[in-house]
Amino acid sequence: MALAKDVANENLAYGIPFVVNNSSETFDGSTQSTTNSATSDNDNWHYFSFRVVPSFKKGDAITISAIGYLTGKQVKDGNYKATIYNIDLSTCYDDTADSNFLKSGQLSSKTFIANADSDPNNPPILMFYTGIAGSCGGNTLTIKNVKAEKSSIATPWISSIKDIAKQSDITSLQDKIKNLFSAKSSPLIDNTNDLNTVPLGIVRSFGSKPQNAPKDFRQWAIYLTIAMDEAETTLAQLGIDSDGNIFGRTKGGTPSKWNEWFAISQR
Repeated sequence: MALAKDVANENLAYGIPFVVNNSSETFDGSTQSTTNSATSDNDNWHYFSFRVVPSFKKGDAITISAIGYLTGKQVKDGNYKATIYNIDLSTCYDDTADSNFLKSGQLSSKTFIANADSDPNNPPILMFYTGIAGSCGGNTLTIKNVKAEKSSIATPWISSIKDIAKQSDITSLQDKIKNLFSAKSSPLIDNTNDLNTVPLGIVRSFGSKPQNAPKDFRQWAIYLTIAMDEAETTLAQLGIDSDGNIFGRTKGGTPSKWNEWFAISQR
């Protein structure tokens, strides 16, 4: 049974991403892969795991997706188990854990309904078995593009801004955007405006916080909204406030809707 291993940063998804956390043992899921093996033929419940945030509620649809390659002595139909437990393994949040699997050799996904609220004092982990539980011994699983999200479908995988940008890039962006606070060219918005419906481009708030802004944001902020497709149904939005905090979120899916804000850099 392997120790928990953490993905470097959250994957920016069109659903709500929650594969996250820094560790000395990390990988960039977009360009690299991670491999784990059950070295003993008798290690039939071998798994490796990732920390999961944010919280979820009973009844939430959770979708797990990854590109996986399974090899070894006990490869059964190319299936491997992926599910979510709490960290002390006392609760499995997935009633389909032993019947709904991911498929080796391709991008594969599964969706289940959380059977309980997650507990911040006993946080959830995303677990990948080297095969089917009970038949993992001698197998090796290689995975990349790991993602779990509050969604009923697996949305396209995108590297997170944290994974792409260096800290120096983020600092430069903070400084450049903060200089825009004196600009008169961007429209001024206030608490009568809704960030869910602002036009593409840059808008700014000055002393009055717009609707659907990040919860911990200051009233003085700039917001950039960009389209990621020609139909303008898939959007990305960045915000930076006067303290230099940067948050982001995306809009997409069917039907298209805004997802929760997540912190890119907080001061």
